[in-house]
Amino acid sequence: MHKELSPAFVQLKNEHGPLRQLMEELYEQAVTMGKTGDERSYVQTLRSLEEKVDSFLLMLEKHANREEVLLFPMMYTLTGGENGPIAVMEEEHKEAKQHLARFKEKMSTVGLSIDKNTAIITADPVAKAYVVLSDHFMKEEMVLFPMANQLLLEEQKDELERRLTEADRKK
Repeated sequence: MHKELSPAFVQLKNEHGPLRQLMEELYEQAVTMGKTGDERSYVQTLRSLEEKVDSFLLMLEKHANREEVLLFPMMYTLTGGENGPIAVMEEEHKEAKQHLARFKEKMSTVGLSIDKNTAIITADPVAKAYVVLSDHFMKEEMVLFPMANQLLLEEQKDELERRLTEADRKK
């Protein structure tokens, strides 16, 4: 039996679109790092990547927060607590953020010029975050949201939708 997702899950799923789009741009820039250019252009490319990462982090933080504060607590005990899928989802959020923090940390040491290998190594955590999040979004869309849609009571889904809408108004 396949139930249509309630509006709250549709909203969370739709938030993946813009995140995925920016994430793909970040990934492309990260994996092509060092393919062309010189020591100065590597720095410019990394700085450009850093700006995009900063924008992405703001979007990701907002989305992850909505899941961690509103959805995950509702699902936690229903799905096995610390051994269940919610614990895995939280861990993946943390892992992706750690990769991006590692990139930001590496960027803090970049000077006016940088060699090709250092540029590639500096950008690598961005590619790693992409891999984690791509898999994570797929799991949410294919497993978590449909599971939550099945397990949560209608009142809980309505409450989640109300709280998501409330959070949007507070922007």
